[in-house]
Amino acid sequence: MNDRTKKRSPMPSLDAAAFSVVAIPQPDPVQLATAGTSARTPTGNDGKRDAARPASQRRVQLNVRVSEETRRKLLHRKADTGRSIDELVGTALERLLNEQAK
Repeated sequence: MNDRTKKRSPMPSLDAAAFSVVAIPQPDPVQLATAGTSARTPTGNDGKRDAARPASQRRVQLNVRVSEETRRKLLHRKADTGRSIDELVGTALERLLNEQAK
């Protein structure tokens, strides 16, 4: 017999009780799907709150490429201020555009 035709030994059975001791509790998917808040966004920032804003204040996604150095500085600023990258970049862009409009 070659290696491909050898009969494999059966897998040992696993004790389910041993796994239940260290199991991480998971939320019920049905409750998550029918609940009013999103499970993936515990802060509730899932884009729905923008629908209540006037069109001039709604936010859209903007993707940009920056150097590693700029990204590193931005992450340090985020840690220092406790503000999100979205807030930091949005504020910086608003300041730049308001400055240029003068």
